[in-house]
Amino acid sequence: MSRYPDLEWPRVEQFLILFCDAFLLQRAGAPHLYPDDKPMEVYREIFRFWPVDDMQFEHLEQALTREYELEIPSGEFGHLTLGDLYERVRNAA
Repeated sequence: MSRYPDLEWPRVEQFLILFCDAFLLQRAGAPHLYPDDKPMEVYREIFRFWPVDDMQFEHLEQALTREYELEIPSGEFGHLTLGDLYERVRNAA
């Protein structure tokens, strides 16, 4: 959790829950997501055994816009980590 400041944990947790909801993950798994995790790698790991579309990225993009008024094109998710995304959320506030 090195890039998630301890004093901001409630806000970090809210961000991670938003990510879990977009990716159809159980919210209880939020604390197990690390700043260096990449959304694209999480996506590939979760959905490696059955074909799905990439709607999770669209849902994440919409949720970030709705909750934080932050626009991140879905094409950028392949290059960003959760820590990078959280920094953008932090700076958007």
